[in-house]
Amino acid sequence: MEGFLRPKGENDSEVKLMRTKFQEKHMKKAGVLLAAVMVIAMFVMVGCEWSSGGGKNGFNTSRGAGVSVNFGGVYHGTFSGGKAVERTSGGAITRLVIMHGGNAVRATDNNGSEYEGTVGSPGAVSSAQDGTYPVGAELVTAQVTFAGKDKTTGREIEFVGVFHAVAIEDIKGSSSESSYTRDEQLTWSTNVTSGTDVTNIVTTITIIAYNAAGQEVFRSVETTTRTPAGIVVEHNHVVTDNRSYTETETMTYTLTEANSQFKLEGTWMEKDAVISGFSALSSGSSGIISVGTAGAED
Repeated sequence: MEGFLRPKGENDSEVKLMRTKFQEKHMKKAGVLLAAVMVIAMFVMVGCEWSSGGGKNGFNTSRGAGVSVNFGGVYHGTFSGGKAVERTSGGAITRLVIMHGGNAVRATDNNGSEYEGTVGSPGAVSSAQDGTYPVGAELVTAQVTFAGKDKTTGREIEFVGVFHAVAIEDIKGSSSESSYTRDEQLTWSTNVTSGTDVTNIVTTITIIAYNAAGQEVFRSVETTTRTPAGIVVEHNHVVTDNRSYTETETMTYTLTEANSQFKLEGTWMEKDAVISGFSALSSGSSGIISVGTAGAED
């Protein structure tokens, strides 16, 4: 867990580009001073990509393929003195209360300042081992961006960062029932013949299916013997089915407050002022990771 709690180094070119645009738009009058601040702040960024700044339209959804997580909660700072934002030009920010619904996020800090933005599609990071995510495994990440005004300074704020979900207990998966999908891209042929065996009428119905390679993968032969009066005296039905199918098994992992923890880290940008690191932790809330495994069978 110690490795998870350490701030990550900044090495993402896309985030640096975003920061440059922010500077050009809002900080033209503070060129020399801002350059010095930027050098100091270089270590605080997280190593993930994101595609927009603060606002409500940055990302699509908070539900990713096989992953559904609610990152809402109370996030407490992990920097010295319990700070969530390492440096500010106003009052210390030690806590964020985050509400998360759909792809929308709203945050309120301990000074009463409010911010709104969006959360990107969460994605699974690590793979379970023998049906279990071990303690310390990073489970899910999601990009986040929000913006608002700091009440203590009156300055506009933009934040870009990443939510992380990490296991604090072993999380065992539960297996759902397997499902089977038949290969139905076939060519079917039906043949019906009728004749007599001295006294009785014999009818044979043959159904054959061929796959795309022209190989016979299914045959059904049904033979019925009737007397001239229509009475069935013998009936045989033989089916040979060699169609391929896919067996799918789904493992579901449930995230709770007891077995997971959320971390939010990123960059806090004040207009015409400080750019600083952000790091805070929250108890896990709720989430599901579903992992499907498929194997082709003949």
